[in-house]
Amino acid sequence: ISHHPPITNFYVSNRKEGFAVQGSILARSKFYGNSLSAILDGTARLTLLNRGEDYIITMPYANCKGILIGKLTMELGGKVTIVCEKTRYSADIEFKLKPFIGGQELTNHIEGKIRLEKDVLYTFSGHWDDEIILVDKATNARSLFWKVSQPIVNSRLKRYVVPIEQQQDNESEK
Repeated sequence: ISHHPPITNFYVSNRKEGFAVQGSILARSKFYGNSLSAILDGTARLTLLNRGEDYIITMPYANCKGILIGKLTMELGGKVTIVCEKTRYSADIEFKLKPFIGGQELTNHIEGKIRLEKDVLYTFSGHWDDEIILVDKATNARSLFWKVSQPIVNSRLKRYVVPIEQQQDNESEK
């Protein structure tokens, strides 16, 4: 909706699955020598159509390391909050960045808490691209909350790239 500052709006709806997502994001960048972060200021609103519930979601930032030297990698970082005013449930999610040296097991790692008002009901941790374990704070029972399975991977949209010979001079795949 705006070029200066660069603000983007989006709306996605899937009536069959019962949800809609809309939001507005201002993208900023910060440089840190050999890395940079794309900071997304703004929120998304996830509406569960059958329940009449709206969840306001903040955004993580994208961190790109190895711009000048080393292996070029990208990961999500920062804190995300999800709040539903109607139900009074909320979640705090922290996307952990891999440390500078080692820490391969921390790639795509998240930790968080699910609350009803101020009471912590659950904690969770794991890898958003693999599995996340949920811990019930009342009973200390652990359960699998999320697991990336082959059917989920297979259901992803296939990336379409215009063949190089058909690309214009300003296209990014050359």
